[in-house]
Amino acid sequence: MHTFSQEALERPARTLQAAGVLREKAEAIWRATMDAREDEVVVAVIQRDLSFGGVWTVARDQLVR
Repeated sequence: MHTFSQEALERPARTLQAAGVLREKAEAIWRATMDAREDEVVVAVIQRDLSFGGVWTVARDQLVR
């Protein structure tokens, strides 16, 4: 029988928590997408502690930086 690491066992619950944080910030994320141009990408960040890290609009050609 395979044993899973503690991190693997906690990952689904953390993913659900992160989704909840994004849902709470949906309006800010939506506003950023409405202001973004076609050649831009909107990035929303969830920190390791599951807090909202912010939302940024980044030019596609600058995304690799």
